[in-house]
Amino acid sequence: MSKLTRFSTFFMSCALLALTSCGEAAQMLGENSALVTEVANAVEASSGSSSSSSSTGFPAKVKKINIEANKTFEVKGNLDEGELIEDLSWADRSSTACFPGTQFSKFKAKHVLYHTDLPPQSILNIKLIPDNPEGPAMSLYAYQIGTTNYSVVPDLGSAVSCEADHINDRPVRGKVEDGTRSVKLNATTNPYNVVIGVTGVEGASGGYTIQIELEQ
Repeated sequence: MSKLTRFSTFFMSCALLALTSCGEAAQMLGENSALVTEVANAVEASSGSSSSSSSTGFPAKVKKINIEANKTFEVKGNLDEGELIEDLSWADRSSTACFPGTQFSKFKAKHVLYHTDLPPQSILNIKLIPDNPEGPAMSLYAYQIGTTNYSVVPDLGSAVSCEADHINDRPVRGKVEDGTRSVKLNATTNPYNVVIGVTGVEGASGGYTIQIELEQ
């Protein structure tokens, strides 16, 4: 069989068999030549790089945080790198229930967004630690959505769950106001995408650290 014929047969098999890996098609045809192997490897590499960039689905401004079970990870950030979100109505809907309209003033600073994964049977603990706890108060929120859902605020129509933490208008008994914020999300039978937002009251700026722990 000529190289051209082998090349054509290989790609026709990929299409007709609707396989996710062209390497599988080559194996089924019994094609072990260097030509087929090189083409299969090239297609696999191309497909892999494409899915890697598109599989996240989130815009580039939403930074990925890679985590592992039963470990604590830290991420440094700065509110000055975020974007203002003028419309906060998404947070007050019953389908999201992130925080009520009476607390919108706690979320007027720039928003910096991150995303990570929440596997089944796990709990995600997220803590925000401002570099300057004496400065204008920062706020933290996080929501979980389906693994094929890449909705980013303010274009968030609904969420499986959304939690937020911000400075209180009045002192809370037993709680020391040290500028830190904490939220927790959990999954039972299904995995989720999680989006984390860091913001604050109007005028809040500067650096912070996010601590994330995945319990399984």
